[in-house]
Amino acid sequence: MKGEISCNIVQDLLPNYIEKLTSNESNQEIEHHMSACEDCKKTYEQMNSEIRSTVKVPVKELKFLKKVRITRKLAALFTIILALILSYMLYETEFKYTNDKNVLAAGITDFLPEYSIKPYMLEIKEIDNILIASFKDQTRTNVNGEAIFTKGFNRKYRIISTVITEDFKVQENTGNSIISDIVKENLNMIYMSMWVVIELGIILMIFFLTSC
Repeated sequence: MKGEISCNIVQDLLPNYIEKLTSNESNQEIEHHMSACEDCKKTYEQMNSEIRSTVKVPVKELKFLKKVRITRKLAALFTIILALILSYMLYETEFKYTNDKNVLAAGITDFLPEYSIKPYMLEIKEIDNILIASFKDQTRTNVNGEAIFTKGFNRKYRIISTVITEDFKVQENTGNSIISDIVKENLNMIYMSMWVVIELGIILMIFFLTSC
């Protein structure tokens, strides 16, 4: 460096000088300046004392912290996988019926335990992943109905709702009748959706905690 350097330049170079990052020529200029400048010399001594007194994290502690972070991430990954497995198992309990008349009939019976229906499947048709199954009761000729199923990504179906029609003759010798419709909706999907939302919240919370 040629010419006398100013105090501002010297003080800007002091951190690198203390860390031994400056060149030999720069070191000579800095030391020459401090030999004649009391202010820069005091600044150097103060800065050197602060830098040297900084406590460095031991290597063992760094390794321990690294292991803790890895353990937390593995625990989070395990929790997420477990949550996904439980979600799929819950999903399978809802979407469990195949497109088979006997299986669908059993599903309708399970869905309507209070009506003791033994369905005989009349017609099955599927439109846009919605399966409509019409049936009649094997033991009561005046009872028939319709069940609606929806298809899941596992290619199986869950029952959404049923409509049961009971045709009661008002008079034995007339064609007049009273039609009574009984509608039942499947609300399990609502609780299932709530469970999925809760699981997503847990996963996001775990992700946030492990990323800190």
